[in-house]
Amino acid sequence: MEFDMSPLNIAELPLSSKVTIWWSIYWRGIFITIGSTFCGGSVGFIVGLILRSTGLRNIAPTITGTIGFAIGSAFFYVFIRWLLSARLGKFRLVLIRA
Repeated sequence: MEFDMSPLNIAELPLSSKVTIWWSIYWRGIFITIGSTFCGGSVGFIVGLILRSTGLRNIAPTITGTIGFAIGSAFFYVFIRWLLSARLGKFRLVLIRA
C-alpha cells in the first residue's frame, strides 16, 4: 500500500471526511478519559485511605493530586501514541520535520 504524504488543508476536505476524523479522535478521547478517571480515582481513593489511616490527613490531598496528575499524564501519552498509530478514516496523523 502506497501513502501520499502531501499535506492537506482540513478546510478543503469534504464534510464526511471531517466527521470521520472527528469521530475517530473523539471516541478514543472518551475511552482515555474513562480509563484515566477510573484509574486515577481508584488509586487516589486507596492512597487517600492509607494516608488518612496513618494520620497523614494534611498531606493526603497533595500526594493524591500529584498521583492523579501522573496518571493523567500517562494516559495522555497513551492517547497521543494511539492517535499517531491509528487510521482516522482514510487518513493518518504523522509527524514531519517542519
